[in-house]
Amino acid sequence: MLGFFTGCIILGDLADRFGRRLLLLIAALLTLAASLGAAYSPDYELFVALRFFIGMGVAGTRNSAYILAAEFARPKDRGLLGLLSDNTYSIAYILTGVIFYLDPNWRRFQLYIALSHILYLTYVFFMPESPRWLMMRGKTKQAMNYFRTSARINKKHLPSDVKIVLNIAQHQSHSTLDLFKTPNLRKLGVVCLLLWFMISLEYFGMSYNVGNLQGSIYVNNAILGAVELVANFLAIWVIKIGRRRAILLSFFIATLSMLAICFAQGSYWATIILAMLGKFVVSPGFSFIYISTTELYPTQTRTLALGTGSGLARLAGAVAAFVPSTVPVWEIMPYIIFSAAGAVGFLAALFLPETMNRSLPDSLESAERMNIVTCHSVLPPCRRRKKHQVLEEPNDGEDNS
Repeated sequence: MLGFFTGCIILGDLADRFGRRLLLLIAALLTLAASLGAAYSPDYELFVALRFFIGMGVAGTRNSAYILAAEFARPKDRGLLGLLSDNTYSIAYILTGVIFYLDPNWRRFQLYIALSHILYLTYVFFMPESPRWLMMRGKTKQAMNYFRTSARINKKHLPSDVKIVLNIAQHQSHSTLDLFKTPNLRKLGVVCLLLWFMISLEYFGMSYNVGNLQGSIYVNNAILGAVELVANFLAIWVIKIGRRRAILLSFFIATLSMLAICFAQGSYWATIILAMLGKFVVSPGFSFIYISTTELYPTQTRTLALGTGSGLARLAGAVAAFVPSTVPVWEIMPYIIFSAAGAVGFLAALFLPETMNRSLPDSLESAERMNIVTCHSVLPPCRRRKKHQVLEEPNDGEDNS
């Protein structure tokens, strides 16, 4: 967790400064080297240190790849790409359990992790840089080359005299403090950080708490992985109701399911079903927050913003590891904590701006202007009936455009 947190902050900032593709390559090489070293580490101290660097590398590849995909995609496809990315995470969750069950040798397990990054490196070299990042950094020539290549591959005509005209300042370096520079961004930052912390406390807490569930820990863990995969697949349709409403729905159902477990103690199947329901909605909730954060923040600081939120989520994950140990204090204490986290997350999500099918902001100024943080209605706005629209006459002095 500490390595992932460090990677989110440091590599997120570097990705905004030097490009998504370069940091993908560096992070993949770091993970490969650290995984190989961990497989042959002679002592526990070196193994732990190398695991720290594995966490850093995974954070860099995860966040940079996520941002790169979002910046290439059309507005209507960003949610789909984000959820498909998280489906691969769920598949890996299941595969790691299967691999370790078939070959419970930890050294070989580290080698299997390293091999996966060798496959990853085979196509990172062929990936183009984000044209949004290129334009934001003033690299218009490279961006134009990408657009011409895309037009040729897609058999589209691009006039030879087309030029890129930029209306934002380039070559500016930003820090985490810039995410809270203006009034709306400050409020947005508080909302997003609350969402990240609460969803992570629920997600990792439910995963760690599997040992407190009745039945076999191995069977329960396998069920949790399968539930997560199905949930992320079905979330492709859920997210069509909007980013904010999807997040609200996740927190609402998770809170109710955790509260219900408090009254279902002693019933094996009721406890298992409610726990799986909680994990079923929290897992895509994590994905919804990833997607929303990516769309809320500008190209100048997008990876930094995602890294800050994702890093805080890992700190929440570290805190969540201690939640199952509260059982001796009170048997239902973990579920009360998860319920409280869900309630706080639900209230925070009410203030989240909607970003579905919206253009990505490129500068902090545009993000400040586009993201008005206020308490939004849970329900969609009511539409006027056509017969009322026919009877109304427009005012001559009003702008009806």
